[in-house]
Amino acid sequence: ALPRHNGHAPVEAAAPLSPGPVAEDGGGTAPGVTPIGRARWRSRVTVEGRVTTLRVAPTGESALLEVVLADGSGEVSLVFHGRRHVGGIDLGTRIRAEGRVASHRGRPALFNPTYTLQPAAPGASS
Repeated sequence: ALPRHNGHAPVEAAAPLSPGPVAEDGGGTAPGVTPIGRARWRSRVTVEGRVTTLRVAPTGESALLEVVLADGSGEVSLVFHGRRHVGGIDLGTRIRAEGRVASHRGRPALFNPTYTLQPAAPGASS
């Protein structure tokens, strides 16, 4: 498949990336999915996990939505510029996201990633 490019560059300089607190659900087991804890700076990855945090921050005249995704190996921020909400994304939602790893607030991040909502993990409560 040809690589996709969304035209957005990372807004922060490179920083050593280390995974944050670990979620209780395992991740990275689907073919082609990288465990979040193994995502490396500037690499193009596909990650999958559960939304643990939603944060909206004003940035001048627009907003920035930060969605923290965890998979059991680490955490990554999905950062959406100009958005206060993304339909279907709430706490506990499972998401598969693709993008280039950058840094945001000291955490690995994907800026304006390509994403798909995933069915709940078997045995998970909704």
